[in-house]
Amino acid sequence: MKITVLTICPEQFGDFRKTPLIARAEDSGLLELKIVDIREYAPGSFRQVDDSPYGGGAGMILRCQPVLDALDAVRTEDSHTVILAPVGKTYTQSDAHRLAQLDHLILICGHYEGLDARIYPSADELLSVGDYILTGGELPAMVVVDSLMRLVKGSMKEESTLEESFEQGLLEYPQYTRPAYFKGMKVPEILLSGDHKAIANWRRKEALRITKLLRPDLLETAGDKAVDVVSADGSGREPDLAELSDVRAKYRTITKTLIEHNITISTMESCSAGLIASLLTDTEGSSNILKGAFVTYSNEAKVMQGVPPEVIRRYGVYSLETAEEMALACRSAYHAKIGVGITGTMANVDPDNQDSVPGEIYLAIASEKGIQSRKLILPYVPDRLIGKLRAADAVADDLLALLTDSYSS
Repeated sequence: MKITVLTICPEQFGDFRKTPLIARAEDSGLLELKIVDIREYAPGSFRQVDDSPYGGGAGMILRCQPVLDALDAVRTEDSHTVILAPVGKTYTQSDAHRLAQLDHLILICGHYEGLDARIYPSADELLSVGDYILTGGELPAMVVVDSLMRLVKGSMKEESTLEESFEQGLLEYPQYTRPAYFKGMKVPEILLSGDHKAIANWRRKEALRITKLLRPDLLETAGDKAVDVVSADGSGREPDLAELSDVRAKYRTITKTLIEHNITISTMESCSAGLIASLLTDTEGSSNILKGAFVTYSNEAKVMQGVPPEVIRRYGVYSLETAEEMALACRSAYHAKIGVGITGTMANVDPDNQDSVPGEIYLAIASEKGIQSRKLILPYVPDRLIGKLRAADAVADDLLALLTDSYSS
């Protein structure tokens, strides 16, 4: 994998490249890391890369000319460009899996008070490592690079990453090592029993307990990866493997068809909370077909990426018209061949929309053939994740029908 970092502080990456994971990846050829000094593309003897903002205000702004010239010098047809900035979507493990499939990733590090706004349209997406402010984007770039290298095949033992926090939609279970007894604190007996099935069950329950205690928000957004261990009331349950397997199989068929015919797609989701986009990227080689994925609680990101404000204001109005606007908007924003919009409420009445009906879903698909939309009434289930899965299943059926009609040989 090739990663190019555009920065005005290239010296910050010296020690980072010496860390074991990154050094091994570079030495083995798994990673080609190139650090580009933006100052080299600034004119004049002083190589000035910043200037004061128009309209006044504190701080300095990175000028567009040196940044865009540096980008033009390194970008190729297979490049994917990410700007690291506070206005971006919060970076998650699912993003790491998606980006790790790329051949060439370009990271642009913001600095000072920010970037000239004319730089943003040249990026494929904006990412942030959290809701706080750093001096520059160099530390976030290191975070991204490190997280990607953990997922590149050959950099680590694959089993080392399978049960880490966020991989299954939950925090990781507690870990212990020798000694078994230390200052009155014992390792749980189950871990010393040798009963691997019992240990696996204990770990699953502990992961759920810790997630519910420390990060209950993950239970709402975990998607299909946590379906086998999480329910809406926070209790464990047996996995509904048949239902999950069927939906995944449908999306793998969809993704393979999209790849085969070079069809790009973009999604805007509310009630399914990003699950459709996650399923679309669950197949090798899918990174280039999903052009953009919007989840409707991230209003600022949608404005930055070209979604009309009137659509943002209307997304909470559950109707076919809203779903159609969402599909058209996300298709247009990323110039994708297909746009998917889905809204409604799955398992509970929306407190901000007293007219909402649990299980009433509106979905739309925009393509070169026009727009098709329909209203679904899904059986009420108290388990919100199963509800999201069934909504994603309905979208899969419509996508399969569209692709079969348009691109079957």
